[in-house]
Amino acid sequence: ADIFTPIFFLSIGAAVDPHVWNPFLPESHQTLAIGGTLLAIAIVGKFASGWAVPWRRYNRPAVGVGMAPRGEVGLIFAQIGLTAGILSNRLFSAILFVVIATTLVTPPLLQWTLRWGATLDQDSAP
Repeated sequence: ADIFTPIFFLSIGAAVDPHVWNPFLPESHQTLAIGGTLLAIAIVGKFASGWAVPWRRYNRPAVGVGMAPRGEVGLIFAQIGLTAGILSNRLFSAILFVVIATTLVTPPLLQWTLRWGATLDQDSAP
């Protein structure tokens, strides 16, 4: 199984036209707008779901941010959708953008929420 993982990610990367992420090309603006919107929804939605946790003893923002990089399954479904003709190359590229961005953005956000949660715990201590 370990040998197929790099092959899968290589096939995903080969399916993307890198020109669709170029912000200087007018035809890329729609893809980047869709990707940016999906990214904002993913981050804000996960952060909000962390706040929805009823237990106060957990660092709720860190729980929410920690859920953000869930791209492996998304990549599999996006690849199936592209192969089946359900997704266009543009939409597939936008989804791939979100997967990569959430993977890169989550570690610094998680570090920030862990520090912020520690500050909140100290402020609320009796």
